[in-house]
Amino acid sequence: MKAVGVISRGYETLHLHIPFLVEQCRTVLQDSFSYDALEGYLRTQRQLRNPSHDDLLTSEVPDLEVTTPLGHFSQFVKFYRASVFALWRLVLLQTRMLFYSPPPLEVSCYRVYSACLLGSHHIPTAFTVHQEPLFFVEVNDIDLMSTMPKFVACTSEKIFETKKTIYDVFIDRQAIQPSQKYGLVARVHSGDRVKWAELEASLAANPGEKGESIAKA
Repeated sequence: MKAVGVISRGYETLHLHIPFLVEQCRTVLQDSFSYDALEGYLRTQRQLRNPSHDDLLTSEVPDLEVTTPLGHFSQFVKFYRASVFALWRLVLLQTRMLFYSPPPLEVSCYRVYSACLLGSHHIPTAFTVHQEPLFFVEVNDIDLMSTMPKFVACTSEKIFETKKTIYDVFIDRQAIQPSQKYGLVARVHSGDRVKWAELEASLAANPGEKGESIAKA
């Protein structure tokens, strides 16, 4: 198995590195591995963050077309429909949420990001609503997860469904499976359906970016 990645200061900017990583995955699969491209990319990123005066005068940074995770939030809402309000309540309660779907996991990782966005707000409160995004987890992470009071993660390993002590909510694609403690919170009620009808009408009146599609995986 081969893998390539980058270390970033925050998950909010990880999407900026996707084009480079996709190209490197192709290179690693086709050719023998070399650190030259990674080292060159690191130097370029450092230069972009700390450009010298001469660099600013003599060079131009090309425009890069990238995919931002924020663009996937509307897909997340459309995929879960009225259930998105149940997920919203579960996020605000800072539960341990685990999304499951078969590979590939790109869509699942975007669902983790979108679920965290559900809890983002600028309303002053007496407590902090902040989720811990773990993104992809596997059985080797069970010990870590068992010590965390809250998280949002995704996995492709169905065995997690049987490990009921390490999560509060198991989300198998569109099926939300809460623990007994959060059964009522996770239930979709008539008020959720009314709010979804209003939101669906708003989304239809303001369509997303060209080429956006609802992920069914």
